[in-house]
Amino acid sequence: MQGHYEAISDWSASFEQTRKAASFGLGGAARAEPTRQGTVVFSKPGRMRWSYVSPDPSLFVTDGQVVWMYDPLLGEAQRLTDAGGLLSGAAVRFLMGQGDLADSFTITAADCSVSPIRLDLLPKKDEGYERLALDVDPETGRVVASTVTDLFGNQTRVAFTNVQINTGPDPALFTFDPPEGVTVIDLGAP
Repeated sequence: MQGHYEAISDWSASFEQTRKAASFGLGGAARAEPTRQGTVVFSKPGRMRWSYVSPDPSLFVTDGQVVWMYDPLLGEAQRLTDAGGLLSGAAVRFLMGQGDLADSFTITAADCSVSPIRLDLLPKKDEGYERLALDVDPETGRVVASTVTDLFGNQTRVAFTNVQINTGPDPALFTFDPPEGVTVIDLGAP
């Protein structure tokens, strides 16, 4: 898996994102939120684009220096300069072909007799989340799904399909020019 992501220059996929919010009330049952779908593109060095199409459109894009979060329904775009801090997390670095999982996580494999294989990763340093689970195709080393459990017990799962590698995406995909009339909120540096 480590070698797969180090060897490629870019990858893209369709995704389905599900989120379960922890409940702290009586009963403690997690509350599922609507499933979100879209496409994602990662490209070295440090570029990514998450295009959500349903249930509501939105965009998260970075060229590695500036992050844009665009909500067309609100007519609002947020700009965060110096994205390095936001993109420094071990999990994001790994998916972008940077960083070493064994250096950043304590890794345990669940049942290796099933496919995909489930790897549980506990961060060795504070990461802003409690744990990461990766479902990995044992033949290709490709991550087919990831589940992040944050410090409050909320879980976000992203499953990837229609994965393509080394397609050479246009660098313009990783920039954003707000449409006329959109309110831009400058968040500054993290």
